[in-house]
Amino acid sequence: MFNLLKFKKKITTAAAIMITAVGMIGCEQNVELITPQPEKSNPLKTQTEDLQFVLNIDRNLVLEIDTAVLPYLLKGISERENGSMIVEKILKTYNSKTGQMTDFAKQSKDFKNWQNAGRKESTISLSYRIHVAFNGWSGNFPIGIPAGKDNQDIEAIEFTTSNTYYGTDLGIIAPSFAHIQGNGDVPTTSLYSLYGTTGQSRRLEGISLYFSPNLATNVMVRFQDTNNTAYWGYNGSFAGTRGQSRAQKFFTLYAFIVA
Repeated sequence: MFNLLKFKKKITTAAAIMITAVGMIGCEQNVELITPQPEKSNPLKTQTEDLQFVLNIDRNLVLEIDTAVLPYLLKGISERENGSMIVEKILKTYNSKTGQMTDFAKQSKDFKNWQNAGRKESTISLSYRIHVAFNGWSGNFPIGIPAGKDNQDIEAIEFTTSNTYYGTDLGIIAPSFAHIQGNGDVPTTSLYSLYGTTGQSRRLEGISLYFSPNLATNVMVRFQDTNNTAYWGYNGSFAGTRGQSRAQKFFTLYAFIVA
């Protein structure tokens, strides 16, 4: 039996669908679709493949992270806001056993975008030298290279930077200090302060070091004492000893940017 009410309902529904479709077509003609474009100056800010690249302080990609340094880098990052998520991404970008960038990361669009962006026109550099008992100042050492010799007590450390690209302060913005024999913790106010003493025959027994994010977001320091014991500090945590009268023989600095 023919049901007029159902027939009218079908007609009404079909008409509504047609009106909706026409309205959608009309809208599409007036909408301009905007596709976000990667920021060419810093493709790291537009990473799309769940990766996290690490930079040197000269703003260029790190292809391999020292496996002795990696745990302290990750520990420092884990204490930041959203740090656990960043650590997870770094472990997809760098092999935790070798420290080398993974093949997946090298084949990613993000890595290619960074390569296409070219090397940063930055001349930021950082070096350090040490003052040792009886022999005075050493030459300058670049980041990642141990400064010191066996049977020579470190008495002071001095840092030097060059910066002709970024017109920003590269100094220390958080309280840092040197632990000096007989003087205890001595605060410093600048990256260019003397960490320790000269001409007083006092050992530099420890250090706390934190850089401005304009220079590095993650800083690790390593001391090695007369017993070849290593003391690590990261992002301002103390490296060295207090109250043990232990001389430090070697000092190494590591610094990275994790955007």
